[in-house]
Amino acid sequence: MLEIDGLTVAYGGNTALKDVSLSVERGTIACLLGSNGAGKSTLMNTIAGLQTPGRGRIMVDGTDVAQWTPRRRVRHGVALVPEGRQLFGDLTIEENIRLGGYTRRGRFDDELRDIYRMFPRLAERRRQLCKSLSGGEQQMVAISRALMAKPRLLLLDEPSLGLAPVLIRDVMQLVRDINAQGITVFLVEQNAHLALRISDHAFVLEKGRIVKSAAARDLMQDKELTAAYLGTA
Repeated sequence: MLEIDGLTVAYGGNTALKDVSLSVERGTIACLLGSNGAGKSTLMNTIAGLQTPGRGRIMVDGTDVAQWTPRRRVRHGVALVPEGRQLFGDLTIEENIRLGGYTRRGRFDDELRDIYRMFPRLAERRRQLCKSLSGGEQQMVAISRALMAKPRLLLLDEPSLGLAPVLIRDVMQLVRDINAQGITVFLVEQNAHLALRISDHAFVLEKGRIVKSAAARDLMQDKELTAAYLGTA
């Protein structure tokens, strides 16, 4: 579903990504691990079209989208849930969710019903302003907004950031549920333990370079990686 080849991104006089190459198989969950400042969000934003690469290819379902606009990538099946959620606080839950369908035509009634079945709490409060929601509820809205675009590739940038531990586990289960619908998921996640447990494959990014790529279960046994990213938890 996703193949990146020789991707280099620079801005502000710094090279954020250096010759990054990786691939994510269709129908799987892959996670990207790395310390703060490693370039993880830059990679996600570049895949989504929010950052322009200096060189390299971004193949989505066999098509190079590296020079496409974000809008065209959404139409091609790529949706991003950005770090920090980036919702419109003065709009309601439903208004924010409907914005995810901006590249499509129609009333989206069927899609909304599906989303509200997945998130009954949002259905109950759909007329409430987003700025009044908890962090966990806002994350549900952000994911719902992305799902309205009917993506084949869902990019999730730090979905558990700022959430209580019990909610983090709920989000990880939600990622599994979304993947079970046939959506390929590429995930950046600070909770490396849980990310590896739900992922099929994992990559480690250090200073803008991919330094490890392996099955997630194998990386969980990697003592060097455990010491660097997983601690003793």
